[in-house]
Formats: sequence, structure tokens, C-alpha cells
Amino acid sequence: MKNVFIYLSAFAFSSFTLAQELKFSQKPKLIYDYTHKEAVLFLNDSVVFKTKQKEEVSIYKAAFPGNFSEYLYINVDSRNIFVHEGCGPVLEYKNDSLVRLDKSYLHRNQFRGNLFSYKKEIYFLGGYGLFTHKKILTKFDFENQEWDLAKTNDKNIPSFENCLSKVIGDNLFVFGGTTNGSENHNLYILNLKTKEWKVYKSNIFKNFKTIIQNQNKLLEEKNGFYIIDEYKMFYLDIKNNSIKQFKNKIVKQYPENFILKDTVYGIFNIYQDPRYSYVFEQYPLKKHINDKNDFIVIDQIYYEDHTELYSTLSVVFILLIIIVYLFIRKKYWFISLIYKTPFIYSIKKDKLFYKGKLVSVLNNYDRLLIEKQLKHKNNYFALSDLNDLFSDSKQQDTMDVLIKRRETKLNSFIKTIEAVSGLHSEKICAFKKNETDKRIKEIQILPNAITYI
Repeated sequence: MKNVFIYLSAFAFSSFTLAQELKFSQKPKLIYDYTHKEAVLFLNDSVVFKTKQKEEVSIYKAAFPGNFSEYLYINVDSRNIFVHEGCGPVLEYKNDSLVRLDKSYLHRNQFRGNLFSYKKEIYFLGGYGLFTHKKILTKFDFENQEWDLAKTNDKNIPSFENCLSKVIGDNLFVFGGTTNGSENHNLYILNLKTKEWKVYKSNIFKNFKTIIQNQNKLLEEKNGFYIIDEYKMFYLDIKNNSIKQFKNKIVKQYPENFILKDTVYGIFNIYQDPRYSYVFEQYPLKKHINDKNDFIVIDQIYYEDHTELYSTLSVVFILLIIIVYLFIRKKYWFISLIYKTPFIYSIKKDKLFYKGKLVSVLNNYDRLLIEKQLKHKNNYFALSDLNDLFSDSKQQDTMDVLIKRRETKLNSFIKTIEAVSGLHSEKICAFKKNETDKRIKEIQILPNAITYI
């Protein structure tokens, strides 16, 4: 029995060394324990190394499905939570134990999805499973210990896979990775209160060909991410919508995991030691980038795409120009449509228009007839009132001569209007007897067919 104990102890220490640097033959899982304010390295699902206390601890674990390496870490209100990468089982690390919190099963439905926390709750967005790209949002209910579907207004939203996500305030920012199986060049914002989505164009890919979850060398910060591209470092400041590039080359390459305020906690690859492949280090962020404040802002991360709006405005503007042009050139045609009368008479211009076209064949007597009707406001008036229009001041005409001349001028007017419009004579000049005195004959010119403006 004693030999077994010695063997197990030797095996536990064989995977790392307690030298000045912590080195490992197999890659540990790194988390930050907010309760004890220290980084913790999971060597497997039974052994952890506490970096602050510099000691290895064997932990108790409850039974859970799958392998511990398949579980993703997330901090939820200072609780150390692990969720299976395909969604389903949920574990919590506390008091040197791995405790299972769920009554679920291995969903295997949201691989490469986005795990995030909002107001002490856990969410899983998108992913891939059961031969389908997902855009669903699922939420873990700590009370009933099951996952529920959280409804969002996702009608115009694609599926999400291998994307990066960041919760800032009440908004979830999603970018990078793939959507509907293709590279994602947009940034999506989900308001976690209203469950409404907004879509923005992104400038991130002007500087980086791709940004893929768990592949790019990213250091997470409360307002965004640091990203390393060879010896260059950029800061994606999502909250303030800017991409900053540090001027100086970085001192160290390829850290993995997170930044806590100004301290980097990282797992690094070792290439020159045949016994170990990984090393854990923590150091000030300023050591990594030389000067934290020495950067240039090179772009916005996201912006509204006004292409469709501009296209619509352009079409509207062109239509307005056409309408204005037509109105200027066809002003009286529009007025004719508005007033629903084929004839428009411009009082100022002393001209008659038929369906927008100038009636140029009118003589002076024709205009006098139209103006006479204007004075009576489209009402009937005595036919004898026209006698004065056709009288000759140079000679004294008899009544018979005046009546004959009046009839001639009226017939000429009717024929002119008939030629222009095709209206029948009774619609050009309407006649009736006076209701009080039947001996008086009355006339109305272009009844219901003319508007004076």
C-alpha cells in the first residue's frame, strides 16, 4: 500500500516542476479564482496547483459526463463555473471540489458556440451540432438546473460559430468566426434586456485576416481584447469602438488566457526543453507591451452600413428632381389632376390650358367669355349680359345685330373648344331658363370643366 502511495505521488508531480517557472508536459487549464484572488492551474480533473499559495491540491470531483478537457471555464459573479463545450453539464469549482450543478445531459448541440455570463446567468449562443449551424440562445437556469431557450428577435440574424463575444453593460458584442458557414465580416450587438439584435459592418478584418475563437492569441480585458499578430499588438476597444495598435514590438509572444487589470496570466509554449512543453507565467502587462500608453488609433471596430439608406435617398432624390422638372414643365397638367377639371385658366397669365397644354387658338372674344364666367364664380348668368362684350362703341347696333353677333361669337368659341378637347357643345356652353323669370335665358361656360387659378 505504501508503494502505491509513493507511485501516485510521483506521478502527480511528474507533469510539472516547481522551479522558478511552472513547467508542464501537458497543457493545464488556467482559471482565475476571484474568491481567493489567485490563478489556479487544473492539471487534470483531480489535481490543481494554486499559484498564490504555490501548492498542489488534490480535489474531490463529482461524477460528470465527458472529459474535463472538454469543459469551458467562465466566471459568474466570482463563481468558478465549467460548462461542457457542446452545452449541457455544468460544474462548479469551490472548496477544492468539482460539484455538478445541472440535471442535464450532453447536448452536443452547440460546439464552437459562445459561452458568456450576464447578470449572474450563463448563456450559450450559436455553435454547431446535429449537422446544423445554430443561431439559438440558450440559458442555464440555476433553480431548475436545466437549459432553456431564450427567445430573441433573430429573424435577420445568421448562425454563429467560432465567433468572439463580449458583454459590456447590457449589450453582447459578437464578431469574427463564421456565420452561416462563411467568414463573418460583420459585428452583431444583442441587447440582453430587449433581446433585439443590430447588425454593423466591421473594420476588424482590414487588419486581421480572421479572428477565430480559441485560435487567435487573445488577452481579454473588461472593455475588449488584446490581440497579438507576430510581434505586433493591437487592442480591440469594443466599448469605445476603436482599434489601437501599439507602436513598440512586444517583448513576449503568444500568451494564452486572460489579463486581470494590468497583470497577464498566461500559458506559453516551450520549444527548447524536451521534458516540458508548457510554462505558466504572470507578469505586469507593461512588460509585455513596453508602454501601455504608446499606441495609435487606426480604425473603428464597427460602423453602421448606410449603403441601403444612401441608395434609397438617391432614388428618392432623383424622383424628386423628376417630379420638380415635370411640375415646372407640366405644372398645369398637375393642377388639372388635382382639381379634376380638364381646363385650367391662369388669371395672372390670362391663358387657358387643356390637360396641361396651352390653348393658343383663343381670340380676344374667347378670352372675354371665359373672364365673364370667372366674374360669376362658375354660376349661371343672364345670356343678355354678353351683349356688352360684343357691342361696337363706334356705332349704335340694334338688338338684332347684337344677338346675331353674340350667337356667332358663341358658336365660334364652342367650335374652338370642341377642336381642342372633343367635348360636346352642351358641355362647353350650358343653357337654362331663369327660375324666377322664364323669359330670361341663362348661360354657364364650361360647367364643371374649368378651374380658375
